[in-house]
Formats: sequence, C-alpha cells, structure tokens
Amino acid sequence: MLSGPLAYFAATTGLVGTIINAHWRNKWCFAIWLCSNIAWLISAIADGAWPLAGQMAIYACISIDGWFRWGRLENNSR
Repeated sequence: MLSGPLAYFAATTGLVGTIINAHWRNKWCFAIWLCSNIAWLISAIADGAWPLAGQMAIYACISIDGWFRWGRLENNSR
C-alpha cells in the first residue's frame, strides 16, 4: 500500500503544498498538506506502519493548526 495509488497521491499533494508555500506563501498549502497527511495516514495504517501513522497524525494536527494560525494572521493584518 505504501507504493500504491494512494501513496502517489500523498506524495504528489505533499509536493504541491510545498511548492505553493515556497512560491506563493498561501495558506492553502496547509489544506493540501492535510490531504497528503491523511492519505499517508491511511496507507500507513493499512500497512501496519505504526510509526509512520503516528507521524502523519501529528503532521495532520500541525496542518490544521497552520491553517487556523495563518487565517488569524490574515485577519489581524487588515
């Protein structure tokens, strides 16, 4: 499963989120990263790769936190 279609989706969305962040500094990178985190989490659970599953669960929380923090920063700058 870590090399199937879901893994390719996870890797691609991770890269797209990074490109969006690096080039456009846009909060949508966190939403895209969250998609990547969830896809990796599902793949890891399906394979019994528990350390990776734990890491992706934490990354998902960080992505959610980043989304909301960026939104607060945007609102405070207006």
